Amino acid sequence: MAMNLNPLLNLINGLKSLDVEAEVVKIVEDNKPRITELMQEQLSAGKDIDGDKRVDGYRPLTIYLKKKYGIGLGAETNRVTFFMEGNLYNSLFTQVRGKKYNIFSPLPTYTKMLDRIGDKQFGVDPDQRLEFAKTVTLPEFGKVLKQKTGLTI
Repeated sequence: MAMNLNPLLNLINGLKSLDVEAEVVKIVEDNKPRITELMQEQLSAGKDIDGDKRVDGYRPLTIYLKKKYGIGLGAETNRVTFFMEGNLYNSLFTQVRGKKYNIFSPLPTYTKMLDRIGDKQFGVDPDQRLEFAKTVTLPEFGKVLKQKTGLTI
């Protein structure tokens, strides 16, 4: 009995053409807004890059102003959210360079925020990165894998 090797050859060729690293970078690039959203969620919760609650607090004048003029998250004073009217949050964007991504803002308040919490403590925490992997990276990579090889995750 002769066997058709075409499906196996197609799978081998599909796997050879699959550049996993390039596909993952493309997925991240295509989904930069979701990374920015995850960072916004994390900032609003008052967490640092490790997912730990930050221990800093607002100064008395800021607490007064937030209670008097703040709305929603802008009125929160039990944790530092870096949110009053949403300008900083709305200005955040994700930039991908090679295998790394960073979150930036052109506003001076971004620099002030980094000065306050430290460059090393700003970034998407492990829970948020896992959320991105589960809800974005794996499903999107699964589509590419299926298209190139016929395999499903």
